[in-house]
Amino acid sequence: MPGGKLDWGEAVRFCAEREIHEELGIAVVAGAVLAVTDMIADDHHWLRSPFAPSASRASR
Repeated sequence: MPGGKLDWGEAVRFCAEREIHEELGIAVVAGAVLAVTDMIADDHHWLRSPFAPSASRASR
């Protein structure tokens, strides 16, 4: 599953779209949030928030 770090001030939805484009070369529009999961370790805190796929930017 593609993923990465948020840029400062970047919305989670736009981060998801950017990361998919950077890692897979696919332009997508993030749909509804499917879930939110906190993963907390001793030295890290991750947030997982998968989005439902929506129409690609190219087809809009």
